[in-house]
Amino acid sequence: MNHESPSTSIGSLLAIETSSEQGSVCLFFCDGNTEAISEASPPGSKCSDWLLPAIDRVLQRAALTLPQVDAIAFGAGPGAFTGVRTACATAQALAYAHEKPLYAVDGLHALALLAQTLAPEATQLDVLLDARMGELYAARFTTDDDTRVRPLIATRLISIAEAKSTFGGATGPAQARFATGSGAKLIDNDVMNQRIIDDTSLIPIWAQGVAMLCLQLGEAALVDPLLAEPLYVRNNVAQTEVERAASKLNSAVAVTC
Repeated sequence: MNHESPSTSIGSLLAIETSSEQGSVCLFFCDGNTEAISEASPPGSKCSDWLLPAIDRVLQRAALTLPQVDAIAFGAGPGAFTGVRTACATAQALAYAHEKPLYAVDGLHALALLAQTLAPEATQLDVLLDARMGELYAARFTTDDDTRVRPLIATRLISIAEAKSTFGGATGPAQARFATGSGAKLIDNDVMNQRIIDDTSLIPIWAQGVAMLCLQLGEAALVDPLLAEPLYVRNNVAQTEVERAASKLNSAVAVTC
């Protein structure tokens, strides 16, 4: 099956983002007047159960079907293991089945792009997400004259202590330094010397940031649907589960011996 590169002009883009506890989907129109039809998962819902019906509802609101959408995109993570797998697998399947171009982007970069719309004066943006176990998914971005948000420190998994040293040495005017994400509240802001952007209004439309970033990156974000993968910065998650099970088994054996 041939998946050709799309033209530089995309009329509509279906974006999926499920790397956090609240997932979102967005049908983004980019033909002059950019518009978006979005839906976020209800609190406590299971993204894998919610996602496909939500995509159908968004398409119905736009009076479109999947074959009429020009491209599909997903936030590749990092984030919850099951969530990033759900977004990737769903986007893969839809793109392959309908022969659509597939885009994959760093979710932290997409969140930074959304945060920049709330703080257009920002010249530096840190995205810090709680990765549990005393760690953060973290990245730093900067804006330039054309207001594009570009990576300055690549997305990584670091401890909270490391974040203070790696991201604490900010330069430039304090009023232009911002941070957002669930992890931003876990770090002493006196150390970071940044202004916090509340992500409450951003997470429900995170998929919109995914769409915006895809359009910004263009062909650089294109992936083969058969080769698309989540962005894992904690590569030992599945192994850790196996190790835990083995540890429990070894403990049980030790008790019975």
